[in-house]
Formats: sequence, C-alpha cells, structure tokens
Amino acid sequence: MNAKMDTPLQIAEAGGRHAGFLGQRLGKPSDQLLREAKTLRLRAAEHQDKIKNRTGYSKVSDEPVIQAQADGGRTRHLQKEIDNFLQQAEICEQLAQRKTTGGP
Repeated sequence: MNAKMDTPLQIAEAGGRHAGFLGQRLGKPSDQLLREAKTLRLRAAEHQDKIKNRTGYSKVSDEPVIQAQADGGRTRHLQKEIDNFLQQAEICEQLAQRKTTGGP
C-alpha cells in the first residue's frame, strides 16, 4: 500500500489511520454521512480561523523564543486537527457516494 496514492478511506479500510472512525460509520445512511462531512469541514474552517486570528494564542513568556515555541505548538496542534477533520470528511463523503451508487 502506498499511502501517498491511497485515499483516507482506502487507508482506513486497510486498518490504518481512521479505521475506528470508519468502523463507526459503516452502518450510517448516506444523508447522515454527508451531514457529518459538512460538520467536519465547518470545524476545519473554524480551526483555520483560530490560526488566522490567533485565537487561543495566550502569552506564555516574555522571552520571544519561548513565546514563539508556544505559538508554534498551538499552530501545529490546530493544523493536525484540521488535517484530521478533512480526512474524516473525505471518508464520510466517499462512503456516502458508495452507498448511493453501489460502488466498491
């Protein structure tokens, strides 16, 4: 399996990242999956706004180096969550499409 070529759904089906997420959604109808995908994409956008507007970037230190490390950690955390939300949204959308079209 080449993770660079596989979709998040294919990776989850192979037991990789988001496998548990996928397992919890297999029995859900396509309209519910699409609503969940929309919600996940909205959450990703909210997190992107937090990065853009520096929401939650509190002062940790008067030392610029330490403050920069804290700010970088906040950004990395939010970006990781954005990536997860978008991957999970894609899983929901692809699974819904399969249920609608009867595809693989």
